[in-house]
Amino acid sequence: MQQILEAIGTWSSIISLPALGLTYWQVYRARQEAAIMRGRSATEGRVMFINIEDRVGINDVPFADMKFLPRIGETVMLPGTTEGGAEYVVVGVRYSCFAEMLAGQPFKFEDEARTANIRVDVEPLRRKLSRTAGMNA
Repeated sequence: MQQILEAIGTWSSIISLPALGLTYWQVYRARQEAAIMRGRSATEGRVMFINIEDRVGINDVPFADMKFLPRIGETVMLPGTTEGGAEYVVVGVRYSCFAEMLAGQPFKFEDEARTANIRVDVEPLRRKLSRTAGMNA
C-alpha cells in the first residue's frame, strides 16, 4: 500500500509542475499585455475633431459612441464657442493604427492592425462658403 501511495504522489508531482509553470506563464503574459495597455495614449479609441484654421481641438468623442464616421466634404454640427455649436466641413480624415505586439517578440505582418485613434480635420462652414463664393465671382 505504501508503494502505491508513493507512486501516486510522484505522478501527481510530475503532472502538477508543468501545470504550475503554464499558470505562471499565463500570468506573466497577462501582466505584459496590461503594461502595454497602460502605456498607450489617452486618445486611443477616440475620434478627435480639429479646426485646422485655428489649430484647436473642437470635440473628442469615443469611437464606440460614433454611429458612422464623417467623410471628406460632409458637413458636421459640432459644439463650439457659440451657443448651440457650429457647422463645419470635413476636409480630412486621418486614421492611426497599430499592431498588437508584445515586448521581445518580432513583428509579424500577419498580425491584425487595430485603429488607435481617428483625427477629423474640419473648417468652419461659413469660411468655406465665402471662399467658394469668391472663386465663382
